[in-house]
Amino acid sequence: MEDKRNGEDPKNEKALTTVESFGTVERRQVVETASAAAAAQAQAAVQARYVMAMQRTRDFERVRVGLMKDCRRPSFAAVARFQKPVGRQKNDKGQWEDKHVEGWSIRFAEAALRHWGNTLIDTSVMYDDATKRIVRATATDLETNTTYLKDVTILKQVERSNSKYRTVLSERVNTRGDKVYVVEATEDEMFNKESALISKSIRQNGLRLIPGDLLDECLDVVLKTLADADAADPDAAKRKIIDGFAALGVGPEQLEAYLGHKLDLIVPAELSNLRGIYTAIRDNEATWLEIMDRQGVAVTVHAEDRPLDKSATLITRLRNANEVLDALAAKIDAESFKAVVGCPKAELQTLEAKEQAIEKLRNPSQPKAAQSPTEVPPPGPPPKETAPPTNSGQQPGPSANKNPEAAQTKPADGDKTANPAPGAPQPEERNGEVSLGRLSNAAQAAGLKLHEVLTKEFPKKKPGELTPDERWIVLDAIRAVTESRGGAR
Repeated sequence: MEDKRNGEDPKNEKALTTVESFGTVERRQVVETASAAAAAQAQAAVQARYVMAMQRTRDFERVRVGLMKDCRRPSFAAVARFQKPVGRQKNDKGQWEDKHVEGWSIRFAEAALRHWGNTLIDTSVMYDDATKRIVRATATDLETNTTYLKDVTILKQVERSNSKYRTVLSERVNTRGDKVYVVEATEDEMFNKESALISKSIRQNGLRLIPGDLLDECLDVVLKTLADADAADPDAAKRKIIDGFAALGVGPEQLEAYLGHKLDLIVPAELSNLRGIYTAIRDNEATWLEIMDRQGVAVTVHAEDRPLDKSATLITRLRNANEVLDALAAKIDAESFKAVVGCPKAELQTLEAKEQAIEKLRNPSQPKAAQSPTEVPPPGPPPKETAPPTNSGQQPGPSANKNPEAAQTKPADGDKTANPAPGAPQPEERNGEVSLGRLSNAAQAAGLKLHEVLTKEFPKKKPGELTPDERWIVLDAIRAVTESRGGAR
């Protein structure tokens, strides 16, 4: 006999829940509407894609013509291939030569998949914790039901040469003998790292869906397009490559070190090589330091040589300015620093002041040329200290020592306790912790809202979750906004 309790079917036991309250027992049926709706929506989306693929099948000749048209454009052909050195090897004559790996760039893969059509590119997070994230990238041909997938493990850490304002996880010494710090990645660094790795996986999986003979034909068209463009105007092609590397922070002198000769002697084969390396660096396939290391060229871009990108966010500009300024200040003593910049390093509190100091330290001859004649000491014995002249016609001389206030306004070299000049920012120690009240008051004085600054620079953090270093960074950003508006705190 079938067992039924209170007229309920035992087969529906899983859909029932028991609620006990005040001595009564109530059984209710629970329907998981949210999960059921999500599953139905995903199923409908997949079915719709396959139905559209069957109704609008792929036309191979149309794909071929469209892709060939893109490859004949010089601007597209210039970024269609990447190339990077992976070491050196001996040729048939026993001589060492560079060994390169090259292939299609991410931009070409995106264009090829767009023309190929009826493909499904998807990414999903499979695992995520405090140290790593695993993302699965898939590429599916909806007409042939062919799928390629790859799981990408992304460590939430990056390597930096400076550990200031960062949480250091470990450290190591690189091939050049410099110490490198493994630090926790910020939100921006994690986003860039994840985007680069996922793009590489999508390129790898997506290009496997494109026929090999079509890719070979595209390669012939791309090489011919680049050769014709270089032959038509070699100087323009060379200038375009130099400008492209300059935008990535690689100067002409570094390109000459890589090539081993002046840029005026560049040949078409070297242009093609540099073009592939540019694409590799831009697509995060490699870095310039890695390429120079593999070439065996002892050229290193230190922090003091890093360009100032004034188009970046305020937080990024502040971090960059602090690192560059520290590196430049470490190469000279405090008196030389003050002589070039005009004030001690501790008095540089605003972003504008730090960037101006960096320009002066990188070009020390410019500030000296701009000095007034009164700042250049005349030949002969050093003059005695005198007080500034007054309106009463008082001449400088020994009587100037009678004014104690005038003597106190000029601090001695290296004296950190001396009073700064009027209007100069007050130096402060950065060992203490910035309170949230101070951040709020500073933002209010600058006409900003604290939560807007945090949302822009630290989108996943609340004010109470900021580390002491991050609070200093936010305070510096608020000061930079005040300085750019012409105000003063």
